[in-house]
Amino acid sequence: FIDNHDGPRFIALQSDRALSPTYINASRGIPIVYSGTEQAFTGSDGQVYYPYNCVPLWISGYSTSTPEHRFIK
Repeated sequence: FIDNHDGPRFIALQSDRALSPTYINASRGIPIVYSGTEQAFTGSDGQVYYPYNCVPLWISGYSTSTPEHRFIK
């Protein structure tokens, strides 16, 4: 898997939003999508990574129109 709650999310470390879902689906093994990856959560406010890595989906305004969500779907 590419994201987890112990560090910055992949999308926070690079600028190309298409890389994360592409890697998840193209790498060997079973694709694992960590909660929030499909919402493009960065896990950061620019300086602090926690608790921004653990935002509950039900209070985040879950969107089905993010590029990541559409690609993974």
